[in-house]
Amino acid sequence: MNPLTSATVIKILSWSLSGAGLCLLATAAWWKFRQTWRTRQANNSSPESDRDTWSVPENVWLGLMTQMKQQKDEIAEYKRRGIAQEGEDADAKAAWFREILSRLPSGVLFFDPQGRVREANPAARTALDFASPTGLRAEDVFRQAEMVENDGQPLGRAAELVEQTLRQGVSWQRKVLNYTTPGGQVRALGITMTAVRQENTTTGLLCLLTDLTEIRELENELRRNQFLASLGEMAAGIAHEFKNSLATIYGYAQLVCQSAPAGEARDHAENIVEQVRKLSGVTTEFLAFARPLEVNLERVEIAPLLAACAAAVQVQFPGQVEIEVRGEFAPVWGEPMLLERVWINLLRNACEAAQAAGGTGRVVVERGADAGRRQTILVHDNGSGIAPELRDKLFIPFFTTKSQGAGLGLAMAQKFLQCMKGTIVLREASPGRTCFAVRIPLCQTARASAAGTSPASDAKGE
Repeated sequence: MNPLTSATVIKILSWSLSGAGLCLLATAAWWKFRQTWRTRQANNSSPESDRDTWSVPENVWLGLMTQMKQQKDEIAEYKRRGIAQEGEDADAKAAWFREILSRLPSGVLFFDPQGRVREANPAARTALDFASPTGLRAEDVFRQAEMVENDGQPLGRAAELVEQTLRQGVSWQRKVLNYTTPGGQVRALGITMTAVRQENTTTGLLCLLTDLTEIRELENELRRNQFLASLGEMAAGIAHEFKNSLATIYGYAQLVCQSAPAGEARDHAENIVEQVRKLSGVTTEFLAFARPLEVNLERVEIAPLLAACAAAVQVQFPGQVEIEVRGEFAPVWGEPMLLERVWINLLRNACEAAQAAGGTGRVVVERGADAGRRQTILVHDNGSGIAPELRDKLFIPFFTTKSQGAGLGLAMAQKFLQCMKGTIVLREASPGRTCFAVRIPLCQTARASAAGTSPASDAKGE
C-alpha cells in the first residue's frame, strides 16, 4: 500500500475545502437569482400573492462569507499541524492523516497505480453508497457511470477515465458524474480527478466527490418555474377565446339534440356535447393550473389525510392494487384541500402504474428521512418504472404516456406543493420500482418535538 505523504494530504485538504467554498458560492448565486426572479414575479402579481413570495434571509451572504473564511483558516491550521507532524513516526502520521480525512465534508478516494481503491473517507462512502470500497477496482466502484461537463457534454465512462489519468497523468477538474448507487438511486456527483506524482512517477490517483443531487434538483425546479410562468402568460391570452368557442359549439350541439328527431343526427350531436364537456373540463384544469393560487396555511394532521386518500383511491382498483400507509407521520404546515389533491393524484398514478405492470399491484406510503424543516413522505409502487428519457418530462403540463390521460396530475401536484413551500421529486425509477419523494414543511410543534424543545406557538409553519 502506498502511504499518503503530508504534502498529498495538504493537497487533499486544499482541494476539498476549496471545492466546498465553490459549492457555497454556487448556492449563494442560486439564491440571489431566485430572489431576483421571485421579486420580478411579485411585482407583476396581486398584493395577496405577494405573501407567498420566498425571501432570502439578510444574514445568508454574511454566513456564506464567514464559512469560507473559516475554511481558509482550517487549511492554514492543517498545514501548520502537518509541518509539526513531520518529525513523528510513520504510524502516528498515518493515524493523523486518516483522522483528517474522516472529518472532510467532501468525499476522497485514493486509487493506487493499479486502479484499486486504497483510501475512502466516510463522505465518499456515503456519496457512493458503499460500506467499504477499499480494494475494489474503479470499474467495480463506478460501473457504467458516465462523466459529463457541466453543460451535459459527455466525456466517457468514469472507470476508463481513471485508467487514462493513471496512464497519462491528465486531470479532470470540476466535472459531473451521473452515478447510480448499488441500491438504484440516481445521484449527480461533482468530481475532480488528478494523478499524484512523486519523482516523475505516478503513485496513485486522487478523486474528490461532492454530492450535487439537491443542487441539481433546485436547478431543475427553477427551470420548471420559469417554464410555468411563460405557460401561464400564454394561457391567459388564449383561454378566453377558447372557452368562447367551446361555449358556442356546445350551444349549437344542444340545439340539435333538442330539435332533431331520434336517429343518427341526434346521436352525433350528443357525442359532440359529450366531447365538448371533456374539453371544457381539461380547459378548466389547465386554467386552475396556470392561475396563481391563494392558500391559507394551517396545521394539518397528515396521517388521517393519507389514510382517507388511500381509501378513496383504493375503491377505484378493487382487487387489483393494494395500498398500504405505514409508519408514523408528524403534523405539517399546509392547506388541507391542496394536500388532498396532491395525494389523490400521486396515489392514482402509482396504482395505474402498478396495475399496468400486471400481477399483484402494490403501493406503499411511508415516511423517509426528513430534510431539514421538511417532512419527507415516500410513495413507492411496483410498476414497470420510468424510462430514463422520460424522467425530465414528468412535471411538464400535458405530457403523459397514458392514452386517456390529460398530463396534468403531476404538474398540478408540484404546483400545489410549491404554494405550500414543499417539493416533489422522482427518487427512484428502476424496473419494478418507482418512488416519488414529497417534502412538506413541518409545523413548529413537530419541529420542536424532534429537537426536544418547547414551541412558542403554532402560528407559523416556516
